[in-house]
Amino acid sequence: MGDLEINNYRNELYRRKIRESISDGSLEWGDIAGSAENNWHRQQAVSDFFIPKLTKSSKFLDLGCGSLTSCKPIIDFLDNGNYYGLELIPELLFFGVEYLEKHHPETYKKLNVDHLIVGDDFPVLSYGVRFDLIVALSVFTHATRVEFQACIAKISQCLAPGGQFYFTFVSQKQLNFNPRAFYELKEDTPHNLSIQYIGTWTNLNFTLGNQQMARVSRKF
Repeated sequence: MGDLEINNYRNELYRRKIRESISDGSLEWGDIAGSAENNWHRQQAVSDFFIPKLTKSSKFLDLGCGSLTSCKPIIDFLDNGNYYGLELIPELLFFGVEYLEKHHPETYKKLNVDHLIVGDDFPVLSYGVRFDLIVALSVFTHATRVEFQACIAKISQCLAPGGQFYFTFVSQKQLNFNPRAFYELKEDTPHNLSIQYIGTWTNLNFTLGNQQMARVSRKF
């Protein structure tokens, strides 16, 4: 079994777990990011790090948006309809939308549900939008190199001039930066983009284990 088959199998197990948790009513909104306290800290970290890079009119794409937990502060900050989300598991996204509608109606009103898409092949071009900021948190940490290559090729086409793409990744389960792994990321990045290593989540005051962050910028 190759890396892609193993990854698909792992993702299907995760999807099954989510579906079962939603079906039996045991899933809470904050569970996706951990405990309620961890969820609050993650929201605060995402807000503190990304909102200064945005204006209210910015177009923001959340790859792997899940149940819309982490980026709620960004939805609240942006002008109505400027938040876009892409998720692999439909039940998880629908759960998040319903939760916001019921428990955070003011946040829900700022969403355009047509901007929330379910897809497993990074259909970012289907929006027909040039994004000022794209974020993929805990997406490429469990993706293959082939999947990263497919995604970054599309990102190069939908990132606005001067736009930026932040994503996390894991290098062979190590806590420290792995130059070889980052070299592969640079090798896979299209020529109209530049890539820079940023740091680990812990260095950025995040609390998500050994995940590291990189920034991709559009040059032209």
